[in-house]
Amino acid sequence: MGSFGCRNIIVVGAGVIGLSAAYELSKQGYKVFIISKHVPDEEPYSYEYTSAWAGAHFRPFPSHSDQDIVEMKLTRKTYQHFKVISKEFPEASIKFVKGIDYLEEPSLEYVSGKNVGYNASNIPDFKNLSAEEIPFDNLKFGAEYKTWVLNAPHFVKFLFNRLKNFYGVEFVKMDAISIKQVFEAASSCFGDATEILGVVNCTGRGLRYLGGYDPDVYAIRGQTLLVTRPTCSFAQTNPFYNKTVTIQQKDGSWIFVIERPIDGGFIIGGTKQVNDLCPFPRESDTKGLIERAKPYFSELLHEDGEFNILKVNVGFRPARKGGFKLTKVLIKEQGNKFLIDAYGAGGMGYELSFGAAEKIVKMVNDKFAYISAKL
Repeated sequence: MGSFGCRNIIVVGAGVIGLSAAYELSKQGYKVFIISKHVPDEEPYSYEYTSAWAGAHFRPFPSHSDQDIVEMKLTRKTYQHFKVISKEFPEASIKFVKGIDYLEEPSLEYVSGKNVGYNASNIPDFKNLSAEEIPFDNLKFGAEYKTWVLNAPHFVKFLFNRLKNFYGVEFVKMDAISIKQVFEAASSCFGDATEILGVVNCTGRGLRYLGGYDPDVYAIRGQTLLVTRPTCSFAQTNPFYNKTVTIQQKDGSWIFVIERPIDGGFIIGGTKQVNDLCPFPRESDTKGLIERAKPYFSELLHEDGEFNILKVNVGFRPARKGGFKLTKVLIKEQGNKFLIDAYGAGGMGYELSFGAAEKIVKMVNDKFAYISAKL
């Protein structure tokens, strides 16, 4: 694997953020190599490969901190990228539909209309719903807006195929133990290591330069249900083909339904279990999801009054104290090659993906940024 004009970059991690970064870097003419333990063409998917299990839709929320505002801006950038991709590549499965939020006990940030993360200023077709437009007596607030949904396993395969077949991105399956090992592996995997400009670290958990993972990253276990549409005669008019609904109950729990386009069924979720590492579906969680979903999503019930569950999904969202990390340093012992960290997105991997990728391209193009670090 020879030189590509000294424009070679290694991306570590083939989740949606790693794939998005590779996609945008490839469009800029960089030769990208991806090192990852898991890749989108493997089946069955490991529970560790979070991007394949995601519900994957855009849901805005109020911003409470500077970090929230940074992430909010990245989600809006991703929104714009998805508009372009959906038009150019309908097969990517991105679909724009109506999004609806209902809250049983909304905070002031939701109802005021002034919070930068949750108002009409940067959310297309945003409006608060009147009491008459909210179909459930126990829900006190509602808002609707234009959102996107996509079929997560289908989308990562689309990116994988586009990267591999059109841009010539090379994938190496390797469970890296440190970012330093990635730099050192460049010689054996990609030719002359001096031709590598740097590494983009999209490992989710935050693989560190000398090994181990970022101690500020923690797992959020999510369990969801993949269900089919009813088989009755009016099923083709089911409202959830063109709408996604998220409900927050007064105890803080959430229940939602998200269409998976291209006949991928519907995702009903979900759970948010911090530092719970059980990889197997729990019957108690499944029963809880069914119980909470039935009153709100009755249009998805079959004639027997039950959901037809195709699969129970379990995935682990790598979140980070302080929010998504997106930084760049120059590594002295690697000849001042860059290391860009882009990880810890939690449940917002798809929402942040192409917004983060756009920032990563700018960081790569900035030859003088930011900190020269000896690690």
